[in-house]
Formats: sequence, C-alpha cells, structure tokens
Amino acid sequence: MRLPNYWAISYVRGEGQDLDKTKYIILDRCRFPVTSNVHAALHEYRTQASISFRMWIDVICIDQENKGEKYGQISLMREVYSLAMTTTIHLGHGTVGDEKVFPFINGTNPVSMVEQE
Repeated sequence: MRLPNYWAISYVRGEGQDLDKTKYIILDRCRFPVTSNVHAALHEYRTQASISFRMWIDVICIDQENKGEKYGQISLMREVYSLAMTTTIHLGHGTVGDEKVFPFINGTNPVSMVEQE
C-alpha cells in the first residue's frame, strides 16, 4: 500500500487556556474546534505555503473521544512522523531566551522553523 504524500506537524500542546478549544478551522465544510496552538501552526503554514498539501496533526486526525482509536494511533506515531514527506515542529510564539534552543534544533533533521514574533 502506498500512502499519499503528507506533512506531519508536531506542536506544543500548551497548558491552561492554551488547551481550550476556542479556535475553529473548516474541515470537510464544517467548523472544527482546535486549540490556539494548533490554530497558530495551521495559520503559519497556510500563509507560507504556495501549494496545497496534506497535513497530519494528531488532534485532528485521531478521534480524541474514542479511547481505543486514540491509544492505538499513539503507538503508531513514530511511523506517522517517519513516513511523512516532512515533519515540522511548531514551537508556538517566540519568547525571550528561545535562541538558546536553536543550535540544538538546527542540528536535527528535518526541521522547519517558524518565525518568532
């Protein structure tokens, strides 16, 4: 079986209010609630991309309410990320001191960084 090409996105889950699903995306012509961090990641990549592409984000692609599916898919995460055309990491909005982690991140491959605000 051949999988379609896709980008996998890993993101900072956040804490507190960041975990509230207060933002919405359109998915199959329906409003779908997501966290602010997932929304920011999708917005960032959508504004930077010049072409359409498939994305895999766990909180969207895995039914979070179905514990059987969720735990089954979690065991496959390594494969999902390794089979992606590209796996990007969305760290969220930059803060003071973030530049200390960049040498480590830039030493890993492949990583796509988003611009700090």
